[in-house]
Amino acid sequence: MSVEIIIIVSIIIFITVIIEIFIELIMRKMFSHRGDGCLRFSYPMPSDFPHLSKQKFSVKSHKNVINGIIYKDINQSSYKKIIILSHGLGAGHEYLLFLINRLCLDGFIVVSYDQIGSMRSTGLRVRDLTQSLGDFEKVYKYIINDKQYNQYDIVVMGHSWGAYTSLNSLNIKNNRIKKCVAFAGFNNQTMLICGFAKFLCFFYPFLFLNDLIHHGKYALYSSVRGLKKTNAEVMCIHGDKDVVVNLKYSYELYKKVANKKKNIHPVLYENKGHHPFITYESEQLQNKLSNGLGLLGENEPSYDLKNNYFETYILDEQVINDVLKFLND
Repeated sequence: MSVEIIIIVSIIIFITVIIEIFIELIMRKMFSHRGDGCLRFSYPMPSDFPHLSKQKFSVKSHKNVINGIIYKDINQSSYKKIIILSHGLGAGHEYLLFLINRLCLDGFIVVSYDQIGSMRSTGLRVRDLTQSLGDFEKVYKYIINDKQYNQYDIVVMGHSWGAYTSLNSLNIKNNRIKKCVAFAGFNNQTMLICGFAKFLCFFYPFLFLNDLIHHGKYALYSSVRGLKKTNAEVMCIHGDKDVVVNLKYSYELYKKVANKKKNIHPVLYENKGHHPFITYESEQLQNKLSNGLGLLGENEPSYDLKNNYFETYILDEQVINDVLKFLND
């Protein structure tokens, strides 16, 4: 090898390392906090639903522990399926408790857990979005290997980050997932970040490399890849006024897959934002409260503004009934 080639290769490696350090600093800036909710929001609590049994469970994830709760309606004589529910960024699963309750009342067992770096689970911070894929697989394997639950069909469901997690779970080899419901999910971490900060599109290969370094095979996953591979019935739900997840990089991509696969069902609701499972009025209240919070809700207000969660988490009956029909068909 000539001296010139060695010099060129060395320069390329040096530039790559410098850019990767830059990318890592950006990622640490974006995901510098735990997702423990914020003082501006109050959340429903499991104790608000005395008719639900609550079985706690823990799953080890590297040096951290994923903590979750398995919910069942104690008045049901039998149960239909298990739903593994993944929450969005910034909090734990509490904001989904009204949805969890409704699913349980319809006869489902709901397995809900807090992502690493969120609420009940350990971790100094949320590492990034891709981390949820490996953590989900650990929860999934825990459930299918539990003798109490392994006889049930598996449904995956999630919102936002959790919807991305659920869609990407379809990439798990030889999985037993029969159905998936994704509320406002996105394709992959790199595409979402580029949607927020256009200048990062120039660093797309380096963002992907950063993902690959930290998460291995999960960096190769994407929602579209999962949709193309799966035989499960999938419902991808989006709102036409979502300003968090760009429809160009989510719903529009899923429609293209649906044109070739009858088991993929993209649904777009009018006058809906990033939380399509709640009413328009509830979403407007949430938007007011969320203003200026940042990615993980770390910017607390200097004024007294707090929600009444019985107003900010009212379920949209049309959407929920559509989901239940899909799950029960």
